[in-house]
Amino acid sequence: SCNGSCPAGDGANDSVNVRLSIRVPTNALSFSYQFKFISSEYWVYACSSYNDFYLALLQTGAAGIPADKNISFDSLNNPVSVNNGFFDVCVPKDCYTCPAGYTELVGTGMEVGNAGGGTKWLTTEAPVVPGETMQIEFMVFDVSDTALDSMTLLDNFQWGLATANVITHD
Repeated sequence: SCNGSCPAGDGANDSVNVRLSIRVPTNALSFSYQFKFISSEYWVYACSSYNDFYLALLQTGAAGIPADKNISFDSLNNPVSVNNGFFDVCVPKDCYTCPAGYTELVGTGMEVGNAGGGTKWLTTEAPVVPGETMQIEFMVFDVSDTALDSMTLLDNFQWGLATANVITHD
């Protein structure tokens, strides 16, 4: 957000969860996928206790997975939310500079007047153990409210033949 530390909300509401159990190929040491998080709450509710989140929780035997199991976050280890450092798609207002413009929101249903925003396509990478059955759970939910909507688009899941650190990048 523009002004630093934001208040925490409480309670997860209106959640959508997709949990997958996937057997890792015996030659795969990592995987990657792309996602785009879009919210109608941006910028109006940025840095408030009303916030929507996207989490990707990974259960694997691989080393280097965060203690909370969330593998998608910004460069400051903030989970993906309206306050995330990757929110670049929006209409500029005050300190929200919106370097990626507004065009990618058109037709998503997440544009509300001059509000609404999202990330560009981001890539998350994570290690896995060859041959194991990993579980990944993709979650989107409201915090402190049941109003306004957010969504996450997922695409381009790929296995990797090299080890990877847990990272999200554009």
